[in-house]
Amino acid sequence: MSPYSEITIHYQFSSLAQKEKYLLSYNGQYYEASHAFVKLVGGLQQQEKEEAMRK
Repeated sequence: MSPYSEITIHYQFSSLAQKEKYLLSYNGQYYEASHAFVKLVGGLQQQEKEEAMRK
């Protein structure tokens, strides 16, 4: 299994100060990430799924 598929995007923070921040988890650890990083991870996860379907 690829590391990107193991990253879980939980939710976007709802406060105004945290508007562009998201909560992620990987391997039992939680992280705060920017919107740009979440978009990157989402794209990489989608690419992995498409590559796995082609095999």
